Amino acid sequence: MRKEILLFLLPLFLFAGTTGKITGRVVDAQTGEPLPFVQVILEGTGLGAVTDVDGYYVILNVPPGTYVVVAKMIGYHEQKYKDVEVFVDQTTVVNFRLTQEVIKLKEEVIVYGKKIVEKDVTETKHVLRGKDIERMPVRNVREALLTHTSFTRDARFGEIHVRGGRGGEVLYMIDGMEVVDPLVGGGLGMEIANVAVQEMDILTGGFNAEYGEAQSAVINIVTKEGSEKKMEGTIRYLSDAWGREGLTPYSFNEDMCDISMGGPLVRNFLGKSITYFASASIHATDTYVSYDLYPYSLYRWGPFTIRKRQRNIISYNTKVTWKITPSMKLGFLCNGSERFGIGYEHAFRYIPWNAYHYWEKARQFGINWVHTLSAKTFYTLKLGYFTRSRTVKPGGKDPDEINHYTGGEEGTSDNPLDVVVGWPGIDGRNEPFIDLPEYDGEWEWGEEFIDLDNDGFYDEGEPFVDHPSGNYHYDVGEPFNDYDRDGVWDGTEPYWDYGVDGIANTGDEGEGNNQYDVGEPFIDYNENGVRDQLEPDGFYDYGFDQWTYWHTHKVDYGVFKFDITSQITKVHLVKTGIDLKMYAIDHEEIQYGWWRDPYRDTMWIDVEIDPATGETVSVDTSYLPGPWKTRGIFRDFYTRHPWQGAWYIQDKIETEGMVVNVGLRLDFFNPGNEVANLRESQPVLGIPFWKSKTEYRLSPRLGVSYPVTEYDKFYFNYGHFSETPEFQYFYEDTTQFGGALRLYGNPNLHAEKTIAYEFGVHHAFNDVLSLKIAGFFKDIRGLIDTEKRGVPPITYQMRVNKDYGSVRGIEAVFSKAYS
Repeated sequence: MRKEILLFLLPLFLFAGTTGKITGRVVDAQTGEPLPFVQVILEGTGLGAVTDVDGYYVILNVPPGTYVVVAKMIGYHEQKYKDVEVFVDQTTVVNFRLTQEVIKLKEEVIVYGKKIVEKDVTETKHVLRGKDIERMPVRNVREALLTHTSFTRDARFGEIHVRGGRGGEVLYMIDGMEVVDPLVGGGLGMEIANVAVQEMDILTGGFNAEYGEAQSAVINIVTKEGSEKKMEGTIRYLSDAWGREGLTPYSFNEDMCDISMGGPLVRNFLGKSITYFASASIHATDTYVSYDLYPYSLYRWGPFTIRKRQRNIISYNTKVTWKITPSMKLGFLCNGSERFGIGYEHAFRYIPWNAYHYWEKARQFGINWVHTLSAKTFYTLKLGYFTRSRTVKPGGKDPDEINHYTGGEEGTSDNPLDVVVGWPGIDGRNEPFIDLPEYDGEWEWGEEFIDLDNDGFYDEGEPFVDHPSGNYHYDVGEPFNDYDRDGVWDGTEPYWDYGVDGIANTGDEGEGNNQYDVGEPFIDYNENGVRDQLEPDGFYDYGFDQWTYWHTHKVDYGVFKFDITSQITKVHLVKTGIDLKMYAIDHEEIQYGWWRDPYRDTMWIDVEIDPATGETVSVDTSYLPGPWKTRGIFRDFYTRHPWQGAWYIQDKIETEGMVVNVGLRLDFFNPGNEVANLRESQPVLGIPFWKSKTEYRLSPRLGVSYPVTEYDKFYFNYGHFSETPEFQYFYEDTTQFGGALRLYGNPNLHAEKTIAYEFGVHHAFNDVLSLKIAGFFKDIRGLIDTEKRGVPPITYQMRVNKDYGSVRGIEAVFSKAYS
C-alpha cells in the first residue's frame, strides 16, 4: 500500500505555461468528515495525489485535456468523475463524497459537468480546444482567432490587432516558447496545423506576471502528445475544386491535406515508455485574389505533377516524451513551417511574373526537463532555439538581374530590351523594342547631299547619301520585349502629324499639334482600320515598380528558462522564474536595385553623410557590407546581437469566496555591443545615481475574481505591460547612400508601455449558455514614431518614442458551449 501511495505523491509534469491544476476535497458521504490519505488519480496517466489531514488534495501541472478522476480508499467505495476537462493556467475543482463499503453500491461513476463560469480566472480568457478548432469552419489558428471579440486583421499587412492595439503588441507562444519575429514583427512567426493543436489559450486582458513582451494579448498554443496506451492517427483532405472544371466556378483552387500519428514509440525503455506525436500539413491556394495569367511552376515527383499555387504553406510538428521516473520527465519538440508564393498587387494584374515573390522559413526546437521535488513543488528547465528567415524579391530576381536602360552612364544596361524597371508612368507605354536601322529613301538631317542650287539647304531632287537609321517607331520584324507574352508587339501605333488632310506642309487643322487627329496617316499593325493607342488603365504593362525592393533577413535566438512552482499552503500557489534570450540578427536590404553608382567601383568616395554631425565623410567602399556594392540608392546591411531577459514572481491566492492573482515582473534589454557606443546610459528603475546601457522595467500585476453564485462572478484586473520595439527600429539604414530622404534607427529607444485595467461580469443562464460583459481601459505611451532631425539642407528622419494611444472599450460575448 505504501508503494502505491508514494507513486502518486510524485506526479509527472510538463514545463510551465502549458498545464493546469486539479484540486478538491474528499469527505465521508454520511458524516461529512474529511478523509485523509485518499488516493486521487487521473486514470491511465500516472498523475495523482493523496489527501491531507483535512481531506484536501492538489494535482499540479496537468496537461490540458479530458480525464477520468478516481478517488479510492480502503473501506470506501471507489468513486469516479469522467469527462473532467483541464485547461492551461486554470484550476479545475473536483470534490468527492465517498460511501463506506458496508453499504452495498455498484461502482459509482459521475459525469463531471464543465463549470461554464470559472471562478479562478481573473482576466478575459478564451480557451479553444483542438477538437473545437476542427469543428470550426477555419483553415488555421489565425482564422480561429479572428472569430473572437475585439480581434481584427489588417488587410494590408495581415497582422492581427486586439482591443485597438498595434499588430506587434500580441505575444504568440507554442509550447511555452515565443514564436515571433522580433526584427520586423508580423504576428505568429510560424505555421501550426489545426490537427497538431491540443489547446489554444487567448488572453486579452490582465495576464499574469509570467507573460511579458505583450501589451494587447497573449496567444498560448499547446501541441498534442502521444498516448502511452495506443497508436492512433488521422488523415484529412479538403478541396474546393472537386470534379471537372466548371463544376466549382467559385473555387480558389485550394487544397489542404493533414496527417498525424501518435502513440508509444518505445514501450519499455529502462522501465518506462517513450511516446511521440507527429503531424504534417500542406495548404495550397490561389487565394480569392489570384493572378490568372501566371505560369506557375510545378512539383514533379516521379509520375506525379503538382502545380504550385499563389500561396503555399507546409508545416510539421514532432513531440517526443520520455517518462524517466515518476518524478522526472524529459521532452523534445521540433516544429517547422515554410511559406512561399506571390503576394497579390493589383498593379501587376497583367504581368504577375514581375510581382514580388516571397519565401519564409521557421524552425523551433526545444528540450524540456521537469523534476518533482515533492508532492507540492516542482521545477522546470527549458532550453529552446527558434530561427526564422524571410526573403522578398521583385519578380524573384536579385538586384543585379534588374536592369534599367537609360542610354547614359548611370544606366545598368545599354540594351533597350532590358527595360525591366517601372514606375506609375510605365502604365500605357509601348513594349520596348530595338529600332533597327534601315534605308528609308528620304533625306534626314546630317546625310550628305549635292547642293545643286548652292543655296546651302537640301532641296528635293538633289542627290544625297541615304544612311541607314532608325525611324523612332516600331516596325514589324524588329526585336521587342513581349511582356504580356501574347506574341505580338503591344503599343501605340505610330502616326504622321500631317493634319486632318493627311498631307504634309499644308498648314491645315491639326498639323503639328503633337496629337493624333482622324485623317492623319498611321501604321495599322493589326489591320483593323483604326489607330490603336495605349491608354493608362492603372496596371503595369511591363517592368517592376520603381522601388524594386529586395530584402532578406534571418533571426536566430536561444532561450533559457527556469521556473519553480509550489503549493505553499492550501490557499497560496507561488510561482517564480527567470528566462534569458540571446539573439543573432542578419539583415540585408536594397531599394531601387536598378540604380547603379559607378563611383562605388572606386575604393574611396566622399559621399556619405554622417547623421550625427552633418559632415561629409570618406568611405572605403571595398568594405561596404553585402553583395552588389554598386547597386541601390538605399542599402541596409547589418548584423546585431541583442539580448534580453526577465524575472517574475506571482501568487495565486484561492479562497472559498475569492481568487486573487498578484505578481511582479522585471524585464531587461540590451540592443547589443555593435551599437554600445551609440547608446546612452539611463537610470535603472528611475534611480538617478545608478545608470546602465541596459534598460530595466518593473511591471506589477493584479487580478481579482469574486464569484457570487455558481453561475455569476465579477472580476477585475490591473497591470503595467511593456514591450521592446521591433529590433529594426534600433538598427535600420546604417549604410545609406544618396541624397533622398534618409530614415535612421535609434539605438536609444525605450520600451513601449501600457497601463491597463478591466472590469467584467460573467453570467451563465444554464450549463451551456453564458453572457460575458467587460469594460477595458488602456493608456499607451512611448509608441514608435519618426522625428525630423539635422540642420537644413542636411536633414533626416529618426525613430523615436513619441506617439501616445488611449483605448476605451466594452465587450459583450454571448456564447454557447458545444453540447
